[in-house]
Amino acid sequence: MVIFKPVPQNLKKKIMKDKKNKKDDEIKHLKDRIKELEKLETERQRTDKKIKHLNKILRAIRNVNQLIIREKDRDALIQKACEILIETRGYYNAWIVLLDEKGKYLTYAKTGLDKAFAPMKKLLEQEKWTECGKRALKQKELIITEDPKKECPDCPLSSAYAERGGYTVCLAHHDRIYGLLSVSIPKSFIKDKQEQELLREVAGDIALALHTIELEEEGALAEEELEKHRNHLEKLIKERTAELEEKNKELKRFNKLFVGREFRIKELKDKVKELEKESKRKK
Repeated sequence: MVIFKPVPQNLKKKIMKDKKNKKDDEIKHLKDRIKELEKLETERQRTDKKIKHLNKILRAIRNVNQLIIREKDRDALIQKACEILIETRGYYNAWIVLLDEKGKYLTYAKTGLDKAFAPMKKLLEQEKWTECGKRALKQKELIITEDPKKECPDCPLSSAYAERGGYTVCLAHHDRIYGLLSVSIPKSFIKDKQEQELLREVAGDIALALHTIELEEEGALAEEELEKHRNHLEKLIKERTAELEEKNKELKRFNKLFVGREFRIKELKDKVKELEKESKRKK
């Protein structure tokens, strides 16, 4: 007959403590893994949002290029360009002001501002430029305004830019300045280099179109030169369409890579709860 000796109390406590420590380590490991997955998921959502936004901008620019090819009226061109820039919801609002060869005010177009633009229109007619406008015309470069209310207090539109940033860019072709293009965008995208480069490109495209219209009106553009401009714009449209398609593929690849991550996070959280409950019952 085999007689089993009782397990010493101190050994029993040690075994129980080891089990608890093992379970605590497992819970800690799972919680760390959950944090890691949640961080990656937050980054995925941020990237997803950025790609979708850039898609909207690319679509708008492609549509502007298509407009440039068919629209031969200057005023209609700038008005429709403003409308296109906000219709894909890439920008909150857009406005363009045109100048003559001496830098004097000619006309303007705007979308997404309604009556809020009236004070700005008055300033433009008086040829009183806001700070961002002065800098854009002087530097012939994209001006970034992160906090319009603070950085551009003389602008009558700054109060309408709550939680938004602004881009203002000179419309120039070679040495000829045709005016300004200004848009408002979400502050989260204001520092994005791709975003900035895309607006520079569309400003250059609009300036080229204005230059072409000007030469056509003067009868100074030969048919051969016109064809050259059209071919250039058609090439731009193909490039933008290709960019758009690539961005969409990138978005699909990115989302496919992380499919099921949210479900996995939920699974791990449920496992942690189960282990914590079990640990409490055995105390």
